[in-house]
Amino acid sequence: WEDKKSGDANGGSISPSTAFDTVVVAERIRSHLERHQIDCTKVHRVVFSVPGTVELAGVSRDRLTVVKNMPSFSRRFRGLDFQKTFESTFPGSKISALSDNMGAALGVACMSPKVKCGLVLVLGTAPAVATFFRDPSGKDKYIETGIWQSWVWFSKIQLDDPYGYCGGIKTDKQTGRIVVKPPSAHKIPHRQARIRFALDNNTWLRFMGRNPHLDKSIQPPLDMKDATRVWTRRLQSSINKLAEKFHDIYGPPEVVYVLGGNATRCHGMISCASYETTDHAIKLQVPVIIPKEDNRQQLMHMAGLVFSTQFKVKQVFAPGQDPLARGWTRGGEICMWVKRKEFRRKANKAASGTGGGGADVKKVEP
Repeated sequence: WEDKKSGDANGGSISPSTAFDTVVVAERIRSHLERHQIDCTKVHRVVFSVPGTVELAGVSRDRLTVVKNMPSFSRRFRGLDFQKTFESTFPGSKISALSDNMGAALGVACMSPKVKCGLVLVLGTAPAVATFFRDPSGKDKYIETGIWQSWVWFSKIQLDDPYGYCGGIKTDKQTGRIVVKPPSAHKIPHRQARIRFALDNNTWLRFMGRNPHLDKSIQPPLDMKDATRVWTRRLQSSINKLAEKFHDIYGPPEVVYVLGGNATRCHGMISCASYETTDHAIKLQVPVIIPKEDNRQQLMHMAGLVFSTQFKVKQVFAPGQDPLARGWTRGGEICMWVKRKEFRRKANKAASGTGGGGADVKKVEP
């Protein structure tokens, strides 16, 4: 979609003038599916995964279809209504859209049906955090999901390496608003960093000496072993902090999942999150699961999109001023997904094989 340098569905080049034209995009998707012998007129359900946020205010909660913000795409996608754009491509389909990190959380809930609550960290262009909390009655009537980008934008971790961070945020002196620093800004070394800038893709590229925003002199490349070691230590500190944040709202998570392309390299190197409660009364350890293979992660995400079709969004809560107005983050967005009558049952029989079912929290004396 977003890469104007890529080819179209038929192998040709895409003109920069039409790269973000949503009408052309719809036609390219139709052509791609037809090349793979998929009859669009016979598709009953279409769910789009949005690398950003979906409009939840003033729309039918039964049909979420409007993009609110997709930072990595053209601004022309803001306000895009998938239903209107693709109804001619999929004339017999019900169409909806779901933010990608919420899809990841629902995917974990789907594929680990015995887990009652969990934290999901997705490492991509920038780290993203989502949570799920199952109906405590055991009747499987609803799932509560949360998107907590403020946790990664404003929570800091201590850095025990000399590589600091790039980017960052600051308060504009004239407006008093929080703004993002340019990606070339940096503090190397530095004693701490916000999770958002400690684990973004630009940081990994910098470890490899390939960050396009920085001079080569300040990013000497590490070998893969050293880069992975530094990355893993940062990830461990971030998971510990995020599990503590989760505990303050829901109690201890049963499991923490780490997904995304920048997560697989840490498989087998992190086994648990360790943290103290805010009042320092107890110390806890929570199992951490990092799927080994990328296709397993993709399957979980796709399962979340399919799983979302079993629900209606009945309630949305976004505390305080909506940070989305600033276009780059959000404080907290809690959705109540109520199961449709035709799907209600006590146990979800979806395949579970990720190793997360029924994980126990270990209590450690301080």
